[in-house]
Amino acid sequence: RQSLRVVEVLERRDSHRRGLNLTAEVLDGILNHRGEGIPMTLEGQIRAAMPEASKPFEGMKEGVKLGKGLSMSGKYQDQQRAVKAIKTLKRLGLHYAAGSGKTPIMFGALTEIYSSNSNNGKSTKAVLAVPSIVQAQMAGEAVKFIDPSSGFHIHARPGETFEQRMAAYKDPEKHAVVVTHQALRDDTIKVLAKHRGETPEQAHDFLMKASKSEASKAVKAAFQAEGIDFGTVMVDEAHDILDRQGKETSSLTKAI
Repeated sequence: RQSLRVVEVLERRDSHRRGLNLTAEVLDGILNHRGEGIPMTLEGQIRAAMPEASKPFEGMKEGVKLGKGLSMSGKYQDQQRAVKAIKTLKRLGLHYAAGSGKTPIMFGALTEIYSSNSNNGKSTKAVLAVPSIVQAQMAGEAVKFIDPSSGFHIHARPGETFEQRMAAYKDPEKHAVVVTHQALRDDTIKVLAKHRGETPEQAHDFLMKASKSEASKAVKAAFQAEGIDFGTVMVDEAHDILDRQGKETSSLTKAI
């Protein structure tokens, strides 16, 4: 802000006018060059995003290599690239428009991760948190998009109880369990409460007050104590669970 004051007030183009009469874009760049705010220009927004976007690649001595034999061209290149991005980056938000193939991308990434983790001895269990309106559709979509020979099985049954969902989470033959946003939040709070020896209300209060890292460690430990290890978590329509105006402290955000 001092730099902005210099060019707006202290510097003088002539003796009769304060400031340098710079454009709004230049002044915005000066104000936001340290990342305190969101720049107004596209170039500034890309620059501001780079520190976060580059984190998955820190410490890498070589460039990211595409999977052998995996095409990155043709009719489905956008979906193919998204699958590769999910598998490579591990944690990201995929902002594709309606009708752009998000469901096949999700299933494609799940089967890729399942195959890779199976070969590396890592957890093959996945949980998909989705809006309640689409939960029932996911089983049919899986039949459409997942190769039966992959051995990957989706479990999506609306209306299940907590006990039924827990059984599905623990079943090694159910590789991906599809639940609603609210069900995963409620399951997380109940499992956490049991692990901490608290009531669900106390576990909820803990989540709301805990830091992101504290909550993450506590939730992971609680599920692992139940014999559940989610190697992959995907959230469909994730904007529905975010903190927002009128809901600044969403329990969905904290739990998921």
